[in-house]
Amino acid sequence: SVTNGVLLELDYVLGREAPTPRGVASARGVLDALSLGRNAASVHGWVVDVALPAAGRGPVTVQVSVDFQPVAAGLAADARPDLVPAGVAPDAHHGFNLSLGVAVATRLQQGRHTLDVHMIGSPSSELPWPLQGSPLCVCDGKLCSC
Repeated sequence: SVTNGVLLELDYVLGREAPTPRGVASARGVLDALSLGRNAASVHGWVVDVALPAAGRGPVTVQVSVDFQPVAAGLAADARPDLVPAGVAPDAHHGFNLSLGVAVATRLQQGRHTLDVHMIGSPSSELPWPLQGSPLCVCDGKLCSC
């Protein structure tokens, strides 16, 4: 609708929730864990985009942001044999384990931070698509509520 010259996109059509935007329903992923130590940090999980050729056999790129600034990116192409029997991926090569580096680990040890993991650069990621379990909040080196 247009209100005072501002275009607002509404998520309802005739009183019902609008359909999911193109591509979003074809992507699935989970941030399983954040491992955090004094000098090391990493994120672990999986992601698949079945909108990719061959029903999602190709790897997806995941990006990690801390306080809305990208700090790491990599392919979700590690073996995750549990995904095929669960029916969430066409093959087992959709896991990721990304190291965030010493600087990020040190930064997360002090203060309150928001860590977000999302997929980028694939058909279903027209907008940054957060993985289930993301974002996480980290307070003084420990998970806390957002």
